Amino acid sequence: MSFDLADDAVKAALRAQLGGERRKATGANGRKKSERASLVRPDDGRLSHRGPTAQLNVGVEEHWKTWLARAKHDHNMAIFEIVERGLTLVKAELERKGGRHA
Repeated sequence: MSFDLADDAVKAALRAQLGGERRKATGANGRKKSERASLVRPDDGRLSHRGPTAQLNVGVEEHWKTWLARAKHDHNMAIFEIVERGLTLVKAELERKGGRHA
């Protein structure tokens, strides 16, 4: 059996057909993101597995930015996960103290 297409053409055709955006991510993190995204049904209506999100731009002291980058790497967490967990702790603390915006 022979093919008329050169090896490069076959590879290009396969890459075009199978080379979705999620497949470009490599390693465990890429696989984790791909698997997580596949759990959300296409008709779910959410923007991500977390639901609708909003952009938050804040200025922080340089040491916090450095710490966040290191914690992200050392603990294999996304920065939003670290920030949201921190906000949850502060919110609970303020609610215990009887804060206005609890």
